[in-house]
Amino acid sequence: MAWTAVDIRNQRFRSRWRGFDPEEVILFLSVVADEVERLTQTIRQLEHDNRVLQDQLEEYRERERHIRNTLVAAQQSADRIRQQAQQEADLIVREAEFRRDQILTAAQAQIQKVYQEMEQLWLEYQRFQDQVLAEAHVLIRWIQQRRQERPPARVEFVPSTKGPVRPGESGKS
Repeated sequence: MAWTAVDIRNQRFRSRWRGFDPEEVILFLSVVADEVERLTQTIRQLEHDNRVLQDQLEEYRERERHIRNTLVAAQQSADRIRQQAQQEADLIVREAEFRRDQILTAAQAQIQKVYQEMEQLWLEYQRFQDQVLAEAHVLIRWIQQRRQERPPARVEFVPSTKGPVRPGESGKS
């Protein structure tokens, strides 16, 4: 049976001869009842404080779960973002390497074309030199042939309206 302060105060004992002093018993019961009442209030206050602390603890645990879930989600999100960034970087690098290879291939083709054009121009230059040399030889032979010829006879000029007289022609008609 749970005793309350009221139970203790209302407790009555039978009287006996040579028993306890009723005033002392009543005073003691009053002191005990006051102490039980104080302890009961302390227990109620402690139970109330315990409920408040339990509620706060549960709230903190809920916050901790929420923070932990948020951190896990943030970590997963960061991992996904990092992975996506790495994939995008890899793609950019592959595209850049592909473009570099295309540019190098085009540049090599252009260089090859320029070398071919230079070779063609060199051949044309050599043909031109050969042609100039051949024409120079022809011109030299012609000059050499002309040196061996006699100078032309002297041409006499007769004033006439018909024009100059040529060698072997007479000025008379």
